[in-house]
Amino acid sequence: MTNYEKSGEIKGSLHIEGNLILRGDLTVEREIEVDGFIDCAGYSIAAGDWISAGGAITDGYSIAAGDLITARYWIKAASLLAAEGSVTVEGSIEAGGSIEIKGSVTAGEFIKAGGSITVGGSITAGGSITAGYSITVGGLIKTGESILAQSTIKCKTILKARLYIYAGLITWRKRNEEDMYIECGKLENGKVEFGILKESGLPRENQ
Repeated sequence: MTNYEKSGEIKGSLHIEGNLILRGDLTVEREIEVDGFIDCAGYSIAAGDWISAGGAITDGYSIAAGDLITARYWIKAASLLAAEGSVTVEGSIEAGGSIEIKGSVTAGEFIKAGGSITVGGSITAGGSITAGYSITVGGLIKTGESILAQSTIKCKTILKARLYIYAGLITWRKRNEEDMYIECGKLENGKVEFGILKESGLPRENQ
């Protein structure tokens, strides 16, 4: 595929039949659609609507979209990963800072954030889910491996892990009891290795 270099501000949409390589921060008024990969080269990328890549989205300082973000292989941001919609990737999702998604998140492999993970919908990963601070989810949390947060884990419905669940593994200050809370509607699977489980019941169970 042909490589196309872009930077600056672009009015309207950006559609590329090839690969996109950033040569500076890039802001697009509407959507970004790339047939190949997006190499952010350490710069930030932002779209007013959605961002879609046929390959990976890599090496972004921050990646932000007004709607969804999709990629075939993986998504990697050095700082913030944010979307007003959902994020879907066949591979992994990794952010050096926080992950802030108003929709749902689906990854075929692992999800890792250096800061907090905040998701308005549900979060599903084929591998582990790891956060350098808290994990807060409006729907369910489901992982094919383990879940680890250095602070709290919260989800409104089902919490499901194939292996282990850890919360409150704080190393930079004295830990409080509240830092260890694992709050969910129902723990469906997974062994709590560290933390305090608090089940509130699913909506119909509370009626």
